[in-house]
Amino acid sequence: MINKKIWKIIEPWVYLIAIAFLFLLLVLKFDNVYLFVIRILKIFTPLYYGLGIAFVLNVPMKTMEEFIYKKYPNIKYKRFIRPLTILVSILLVLVIVSIAAILIVPQLTNSIITLLSNLEGYIQNIITYINTILEGFGSENRIYLEEFSKLPWDQYIDQVLTNFEAMVNAYGDTVLHNVKGFTSTLGNIFMGVMLSLYLLSGKEQFIAQAKRTCLAVFGPSSSAQILRVAHNANEIFGNFIGGQLVEMLVLGTLFYIGLTLFNMPYALLISVITGISGIIPILGAMIAMAFGFVVILAISPMKAIWFIVLFQCLQQFENNVIYPKIVGKSVGLQGIWVLLAIILFGDLFGAMGMIVAVPSMAVLYGLAGEFVADRIQMFHEKELIPEDIE
Repeated sequence: MINKKIWKIIEPWVYLIAIAFLFLLLVLKFDNVYLFVIRILKIFTPLYYGLGIAFVLNVPMKTMEEFIYKKYPNIKYKRFIRPLTILVSILLVLVIVSIAAILIVPQLTNSIITLLSNLEGYIQNIITYINTILEGFGSENRIYLEEFSKLPWDQYIDQVLTNFEAMVNAYGDTVLHNVKGFTSTLGNIFMGVMLSLYLLSGKEQFIAQAKRTCLAVFGPSSSAQILRVAHNANEIFGNFIGGQLVEMLVLGTLFYIGLTLFNMPYALLISVITGISGIIPILGAMIAMAFGFVVILAISPMKAIWFIVLFQCLQQFENNVIYPKIVGKSVGLQGIWVLLAIILFGDLFGAMGMIVAVPSMAVLYGLAGEFVADRIQMFHEKELIPEDIE
């Protein structure tokens, strides 16, 4: 057994050699290490789904439990409260998803059919409107646009459909692989739902175990910092996701009322799309506006222009009046950081990354702010800060 004095001398070198070995292994075998890490992470995919579902369901469940215990502090049969609130939370989510699906699917199908069946007239309307604008500016450049309108669009559509059919036949194995992938995803989601039920039913026990493990691994000082950051992250994510879910309902309702009052076509469809896309800050609004503009443009170019104006007015009202009251300052990021977070996390993790980008960036932004504040405080104490910087 190594003497404690000797170990105290060689301990830093052991850690340094271990870190250097791992770094060398990472550099020389990066592809293998990367594939190994991805494979390990993929094994825990159902757990990720379970954590995400549990986090979302925990918002209404926690709200209902707090209301019940506040209203009835001496309620009997407390062991039935948790299963009941979990069940109600699941039913609430299913009802919202079912209503959204019922509203979206029929109108979305009708919209696609309308656009395809009237594609020639749709293009002609756009060209006529552009020609009118050009005439207003005194331009005579209409030949290209008129020739464009006379192109055999029906033949082009038939050719596209023929090519698509040939592609499906040629890549049947790929389609089959995608079907298998979809089936695997459904299996992961089902397992995630089951795991979320276990996580929600015993969340206090799991949290206590996580705290004890953190204390045992990192020690009292470091574990206190880690748990503090975890608590802040949980507050930020909880407030953001809870606020965004309410925001989706309020935003969709607001746009439906506004579009209906101004007699805009496809008001219900556009409102539902706007509400759902609202969970992605900034880009969600752009996607919804572009979708509504294209759909309305097929019917009336002038209404499409007025839709942009109405959309911007409702969006400004929502951003400055409704959003601060619902979501509040749970995130507190400037617009530039929100946009950068969406771009970065979206590129790394896809659509799910865009959804969690803002609260994740808020946590990182808070940690960076604490680091800067601590360093400046240390420099103040040592009187190392030049006067011209202050």
